[in-house]
Amino acid sequence: MLRKVQLNLLSILFFVFAALTVTPALRAETDVQMLANYFDLLASGNYESAGYLWADPCLERANRFDIQYEDIPLKVDCASPIVRNLDVMKHYFTPPVRNATHLNPGNYSMMEFKAVVGAEEVKYDYYAMQQGDYHYLIYPEDYYCKDWPVIETRYFRIHYHPSLKGFLNPVVLDQADKYVDRIADSLKLSKDDLKVLSEKKIEYFYCNGDSTVKQLTGHMVKGTYDLASNDVISSFFPHFHEVTHLLVNLKLHKLPLYTLPIMREGIAVYYGGRWGKAPASLMALGGFLYNDTIVSLDSILTMTGFDHSSGADVAYPVAGLFAGYLRSDLGLSKFFDLYLHLSGKFDTLNAMSIDDVEGIIEAALGKKSWDDVTKDFGDYVRIAVADDSDLLPGQLSDAKESLKESNLVIYDDKDWASLIFTAPADQPPTGNVLFGMDPQLKGAQSSLYESHYTDSSTFEGYRYGIRFDQNEAGLYDYATNTLVAKYIWGITPSDAYYDKQDHKIFLKWKKSALNSAMPTSSDFKLLPN
Repeated sequence: MLRKVQLNLLSILFFVFAALTVTPALRAETDVQMLANYFDLLASGNYESAGYLWADPCLERANRFDIQYEDIPLKVDCASPIVRNLDVMKHYFTPPVRNATHLNPGNYSMMEFKAVVGAEEVKYDYYAMQQGDYHYLIYPEDYYCKDWPVIETRYFRIHYHPSLKGFLNPVVLDQADKYVDRIADSLKLSKDDLKVLSEKKIEYFYCNGDSTVKQLTGHMVKGTYDLASNDVISSFFPHFHEVTHLLVNLKLHKLPLYTLPIMREGIAVYYGGRWGKAPASLMALGGFLYNDTIVSLDSILTMTGFDHSSGADVAYPVAGLFAGYLRSDLGLSKFFDLYLHLSGKFDTLNAMSIDDVEGIIEAALGKKSWDDVTKDFGDYVRIAVADDSDLLPGQLSDAKESLKESNLVIYDDKDWASLIFTAPADQPPTGNVLFGMDPQLKGAQSSLYESHYTDSSTFEGYRYGIRFDQNEAGLYDYATNTLVAKYIWGITPSDAYYDKQDHKIFLKWKKSALNSAMPTSSDFKLLPN
């Protein structure tokens, strides 16, 4: 009742009109009028009343974790280019809608806003729902995913497309929760924040493809953390990178909407990797890209440089390395001081030059020059790529033999394991070792396994895999669909990896990378290529 009392006279008159409309066509017209009223409230600065035109569940999700964005008039709609740039966009509200579409069932509609601002066309779709006698704005996922099944864990409420049920096995659900615990501990989230996460849950929309993600977000991406709703929307589960964005914002609680991507994406890569690639696997790639000057640090410091000078596949690994360096050198508190210093209004950040960013980072690190920063960072990269790698070429000395099967031998040391694979003289040195059988994975599906063994092998429940040939090797977690670590001969050539004369592969890995699981005679399978 309080909510309705607080609405201004314009909204009350609109609701009276809405209660009298019954046909789908008139409903869509009513929604258009509602959006016009919403824009009027925004333009007049009546943000509180504008917020009441959003459905209660949307407002609750937007405010669930008490994350606030500075200089944004209405968080529930902060994904909209209209709200993000309201001072400019309020002059383009007539007409409020170019096209309105009635959606089935009949109490939903979609409305397209479109305006030409300068040389740029601004487009955005709004969704509306009739609830009783009233009409409210909603998020796209509240329409398209309203009938999806839901499963809950300690921290997640997962809305999943029905075709994806087999991919949500108990192991991956448990790992998603453990990731939140681990990163929350590293970020030093408060007990109150964890309690809210546990009680309220992270709404996760697990989509059946990138096209569905685009339908929900307007962007053709693997996934995203929606700043307005706090929802994670992805065609991949668990998408640790996007979950990290939420946890970082939860750590800060109040921050600007925009942060330079080298900081925002860098910290998400450092903790969460990037869809299906664990941080360790990206650090090695980032080191190669940086050391071979394929990506220079200067080229990704600014907003425009990060977004346009380098593709995401090369910019993100180097940004992750740099975030790790800053986190290590500054400590957590000062890292986030710098994070906030490099956050602000879009126009301000977009106007920052390379020299501007370098100067701020130099000061934060206490360095006299940018050369000192790059030298220090270069030392960090060498350690992170070499000493901290989870997968390396070569063999262990003084390790005990733990498994010998056909042309494969496994060795076990305290912290490391290794394999030697011998290929027949007339065949390439290719192998696929599966192990870590988990009863909880019986009958489950793994998208990563299916991509590796299309039409050739059924996923039997082996959680881990090691795949190798003469050019590269990888450690894989098929329960979480993750590349854990990678060695590529072309990036870091080593005579210790492949003996051409004897057709032998030599490989060693940190046991902790695969949760100390080891191939044994009773838990092991060797597949052909």
